[in-house]
Amino acid sequence: AVILMTDGQFNTAYESGMGNSNNQAKKLCKEMRDEGVLVYAVAFKAPSSAKTTLKNCTGDDDRFFDAADGDELKEAYRTIASQLSALSLVG
Repeated sequence: AVILMTDGQFNTAYESGMGNSNNQAKKLCKEMRDEGVLVYAVAFKAPSSAKTTLKNCTGDDDRFFDAADGDELKEAYRTIASQLSALSLVG
């Protein structure tokens, strides 16, 4: 599992020649999900464009969290921890 969190500033820098940061994030998230990685995302006081990118990254609305303050941020991580603790490794 991977947990991404941003306030939206990740959208300002990117590897030139590989598309804008939004497209790069979408591609990376899709590749992680295709490999079976659970992608969780937390938007913390982020603009709507960052929220959209993060929501798309998860591939599942249940793994996207929008936190407007510290209490909501703590609750998001509690929920994520609860979901992850229910997972088991299979060989």
